[in-house]
Amino acid sequence: MKLLNKIALVTGAALGFKNGGPSIGSAVAFKLASERAKIVVVDVLEEMGEKTVEAIKNKGGEGFFVKADVSRTQDVIKVIKLIRHTYGQLYCLINCAASYKGEIFRNMVEISEEDWKKIIDVNLNGYFRFAKYSIPLILESGGGTIVNISSG
Repeated sequence: MKLLNKIALVTGAALGFKNGGPSIGSAVAFKLASERAKIVVVDVLEEMGEKTVEAIKNKGGEGFFVKADVSRTQDVIKVIKLIRHTYGQLYCLINCAASYKGEIFRNMVEISEEDWKKIIDVNLNGYFRFAKYSIPLILESGGGTIVNISSG
């Protein structure tokens, strides 16, 4: 198994949305865990993030949850330091975190600049932040992969 004991960081991996179904991030986390990677689940939704980890563990996988906001550099640094301290390595970063304001697709004229800035700070700048602070640990670990996922 190529991912056996590899450390995978997945942002935006809380179990689900309002309906409780899987998010893209949680589905990615489940797949990586099924390949025996150790999963670090990152999200701002603590309860749902913990449920993702619980589901991974219930299927025999390993991982832990970190509550973090990808739009806050200090949160990103905290996550990477925790991974370095816990595992000493990182194999892959999967960026799935997203802020969604449904009205942006309905009427761009009416969306506030504040909401627009939040969307960009999470959906674009958050990916940059995690890549920037993950790359040194990924390289120290012998290389790996960064995948940025978007939808819409």
